[in-house]
Amino acid sequence: MTLPFSMVNLADGMTVTEVDMDALRGNITALNDRMNEQIVGHGWRDTSSTPSTVNGQVQGALRVDNIPVLNGQRYLAWMPQGHPTSNVTTDTWRTEIRYLTGGGAAVTTSPVVPGAQGHGVFGNPMTLAGIMPITSTGVISVLITISRTAGTGNVQYFADGVRRLDLLVLRLGSTVANQGIAV
Repeated sequence: MTLPFSMVNLADGMTVTEVDMDALRGNITALNDRMNEQIVGHGWRDTSSTPSTVNGQVQGALRVDNIPVLNGQRYLAWMPQGHPTSNVTTDTWRTEIRYLTGGGAAVTTSPVVPGAQGHGVFGNPMTLAGIMPITSTGVISVLITISRTAGTGNVQYFADGVRRLDLLVLRLGSTVANQGIAV
């Protein structure tokens, strides 16, 4: 829809005769979404997590509960940098961010946030992130887990006063349709 205006002279000498209201609304919505990006949940630990001592045993490391979410919004679960470690240098592990909607606490069997799974070897810090599919207004719980996939050692997240384990949940704005094209 275009809305005609009476002739308006601008400071740079240009003249405006109409405004595309749909484009203007789209720009305002995009700007509003950018202004609404915010951290809605954050937790950290500065002590090492309980180790996973058996191959396949999933162990919780850090959980954040009661995170407020709104239907129609996108939320990013993000572990900026974790420091998985083991007392055996040849161990390998899997780490995931899990979530639970509708109240309650996420557990080691809760769904994995799409894309928030990684595999590692001794000495490699990890970053994980994924966008959660939120379909109703309420609260969620988010959990970082670690499990040993091969080896014989004690796999865990290392944390101390310098290197801590962080978990953040950010509201990204309105949900948009998938615009990706498989090539």
